[in-house]
Amino acid sequence: MNDVDQHALIEQQAQVAAQATTAEERKAALGVLYAALRDPVLRDIRGRVDSMATAEDLAQETWLRVARSIGQYSNRGGGFVPWLFTIGRNLVVDHYRTLGRRAQEVLSSTPVAVEVPSTEESPEELAERSDLTAALKECLAKLPERQREAVYLRVCVGLSTAQTAEVLSSPLRRTSEGAVRVLLTRGLRKLSKILPTDEKANKLAEVLLASPAVAEDRAAGNVITV
Repeated sequence: MNDVDQHALIEQQAQVAAQATTAEERKAALGVLYAALRDPVLRDIRGRVDSMATAEDLAQETWLRVARSIGQYSNRGGGFVPWLFTIGRNLVVDHYRTLGRRAQEVLSSTPVAVEVPSTEESPEELAERSDLTAALKECLAKLPERQREAVYLRVCVGLSTAQTAEVLSSPLRRTSEGAVRVLLTRGLRKLSKILPTDEKANKLAEVLLASPAVAEDRAAGNVITV
């Protein structure tokens, strides 16, 4: 399924869930949404909290809140994806508030930006992933905020170009798909210049290039990759 079809399906099912007249109909629509967006939601939250266990708990609570409030969903102010991600990020803010951190500090901090680890990884592989995560986070922190978010959402979280544009948009500033491609290209170009000049640089580049999003955009000639 291409990005356009997936985007249409998600919006359709969000409206079905919001307007459902039976529990079965709502459950079925929410199931479609969960299957399509479960991993991106978990990756986004995992990138912003300190542990996988915390990320899983907050992701689960995100979907519980979606189920409870889907009847109030409206796409007049944006699509389902930004609405969903706002719920998840608000939970991240609430989590850190209990630790004494301010909302702006949490949301403006550089995310971890790495795939959720596999349970089949060895201790050595996990250690290497942790090392690469720290290095990639340090590099991402050097990007302008909107470039960093575009790279993070598109490459690390795995959102489509359209979904990334929705999440980056605000009531006062609409972000187009073309703008996302420009941000992504500039962000990746800058990353290529600031990656460390050693073996780690090659591994970091592999992490970025392994993303299906980068492969897709690269094949279409939309981005310059590291």
